[in-house]
Amino acid sequence: MAQNQQQRFQQMADETLRRNHNAEMKRQSEYYYQQRFREMHEQRLREMKEKESVSQVIQVSSPIEIDFTQSIQCIEFEGLSCQEHWGRWSDADILKIKFETSLPKSFTITLFGRSYGPNEHKDFYATVGQETTFFRLPYRKFDKAVLNFNNNTSAEKTISIKIPQPMSPQQWGENSDTRLLGIALVKIVIQERK
Repeated sequence: MAQNQQQRFQQMADETLRRNHNAEMKRQSEYYYQQRFREMHEQRLREMKEKESVSQVIQVSSPIEIDFTQSIQCIEFEGLSCQEHWGRWSDADILKIKFETSLPKSFTITLFGRSYGPNEHKDFYATVGQETTFFRLPYRKFDKAVLNFNNNTSAEKTISIKIPQPMSPQQWGENSDTRLLGIALVKIVIQERK
């Protein structure tokens, strides 16, 4: 009887140790996955910041040509995705192109690109300071849009383009790409007008 009781106590002790060990392993596993998730989240945030802000310095002189098929090392962008062989996609509701010095008072932007999916036949709004103009681009082929700005009296340094309906290829049913595409840019030329 004493031996049975001793065996039962030993079994209970072993079971308690097993439960404690399993609980500890579970706690360590949860901690590991929480840490791993936090690290992955922080890495994703760093990548997004790098993608949104590629910043270097140039002097704005006319004409300015921004070739999106090349590595761009002279302008700061927000809402622009990574470089591809043909150019770059917008990847936000608003695309911003920021220069270190002021844009001319009067100038023309010639933009070469195309729209993505649901943005075809919709107005893209380009804004410099208080002046806004609109343009449209086709979906299936690259084309150009010419925009005139006449009143940059506040010496603005930023061109903003509002995307009418940003949508991912995943949402559009094309593939698993989750970037919010709107406009594909090949080249922008800015020419001062006297």
